[in-house]
Amino acid sequence: MLLFVVCILALYLISFLPTDVISISKDRTATLKAIMAVLIVVHHLSLQGIPFLHTFHSWGAPIVSLFLFLSGYGLMKSLCMKGNVYLSDFFKHRIVKGIVIPFFIAWAIYRILNIVSLPNIFKELEELIYDGGTILPHSWFVFTILYFYVSFYISYKYFNNKVSFLVLIALIILFELWCQYWNYDRCWYISALGFPTGILVGKYESKIIKRLKGSIGYYCVVPISLVVIALCVYAKMEIPYMLVYILIPIIFATLLFKVKFENLIRLKIIRYLSSISFEIYLSQGISMCILRGSFLNLKSDYLYVALTLLFTLVIATFIKLIRQSVLRYCFNS
Repeated sequence: MLLFVVCILALYLISFLPTDVISISKDRTATLKAIMAVLIVVHHLSLQGIPFLHTFHSWGAPIVSLFLFLSGYGLMKSLCMKGNVYLSDFFKHRIVKGIVIPFFIAWAIYRILNIVSLPNIFKELEELIYDGGTILPHSWFVFTILYFYVSFYISYKYFNNKVSFLVLIALIILFELWCQYWNYDRCWYISALGFPTGILVGKYESKIIKRLKGSIGYYCVVPISLVVIALCVYAKMEIPYMLVYILIPIIFATLLFKVKFENLIRLKIIRYLSSISFEIYLSQGISMCILRGSFLNLKSDYLYVALTLLFTLVIATFIKLIRQSVLRYCFNS
């Protein structure tokens, strides 16, 4: 976590350079998602006791909170720009095409590679609903974001704008209560409030930018938030911990309004990673199962990490290509 805080402070110092306060563009969002996708793979590798990755052991929840924040932010910005037309094809484009099809492609690949264990769909669904057991390694995030997307659709499609956000919050609280009641792993819900935080920032972004321009308050947000985060962590209670994952996205959003990284956006490797960021999430568990599972058991941590990252990118690219073929076949009019 120390390295994570150092990164925040470094960005904070960079933000003191004279520059305009700018919006969080689509390219900037995609770049951040690409970086976070790779970091979450590194985090999951660190959980396997790899010594030289130990510093990434506690990065999981902060990264997920940022990904959820950017997802909520992107949905609200699209809704603000396109209006209710955006919601008319929401299920088809954002849920079926964007989440469901890539997930089932990844699941099919995983099942083919693990053909020694035939799937019991009903048992796996039961474990998913009542225990949080996922049918694809490290895929709990897919079901979380799927629930949040559906909640967003219901809240803003069928309820008045005055209460839609409250409905969304109620649905997220219901999700958190369900997870805690059935003793899901805390990773399912601890970062959940990052999503509605993104919704709010997306809705009021122009007002936030106006407030930040020439305001001394900007320079207070980061240090004050870090102090509150330290107090919440020190308290070692679940509700204060959840507040941490509201403040972390707020810190990064504040910094993003001031820190420019357009040169990074233009790098070909970043553009490539941006195009497969969701597929990277889906592929990481498959790669780990191949390299330290029923097929192989690599002893060298260095070789295992390097090949996991390489295999993840290859499988993610393969999933994207299959997804494009499926979309052309099923949805091409």
